[in-house]
Amino acid sequence: MVRLVGIFVLILFSPLCALGASTDFEDLVYSAKYIVGDIITSNDLSFEVVPFPKDNSNVHILNNHLDDGSGLDLFMGSKIGVDFQLPSGVQEISFLYGEFCCSSGVEINGVLNVPLGGLDTLDGMTIGGVSLSVISAGVFFNDQGMLTATGDISSFIVGGTEFAIDNVIILIPEPTTLILAVFGLIGVGCRWRR
Repeated sequence: MVRLVGIFVLILFSPLCALGASTDFEDLVYSAKYIVGDIITSNDLSFEVVPFPKDNSNVHILNNHLDDGSGLDLFMGSKIGVDFQLPSGVQEISFLYGEFCCSSGVEINGVLNVPLGGLDTLDGMTIGGVSLSVISAGVFFNDQGMLTATGDISSFIVGGTEFAIDNVIILIPEPTTLILAVFGLIGVGCRWRR
């Protein structure tokens, strides 16, 4: 009985109980340009081009591997960002990034943070009630890496100057799996009582 309950608890909290959406931007047109207000849609994920922190420029689809990913990436010129168009219930966002100038940052659940030392300095911080983990992989000044945001995420903006992202993954807990696991526990409990 204890083993069965343990297995159900493991299933409840495993990443397999999540729906995911991801994009590597390979479905977009190379060298396409997007301006403030445009919506970029790639593999069912949408991003609105926004001033970040507050300026105008454009977003390009490039193949520079600036973020240590492969193929095409989303490159932001001067003080520009993308606002992730999120469904409700997002619990995790991760992406590869490359930052090559001065003012990259994130705004999570309405709380802005533009660190002086780059995104790698956000490792271990909580912004807007969301925990951040950053793994630096850059050769020069920790300029490349992977950022993972975990928690209840209702809004997420990332951007900067000469900044790129790739391999975006968004995870949402799947209610159906959780409900099935609860019914399974109830069934085990009824069987155990007999």
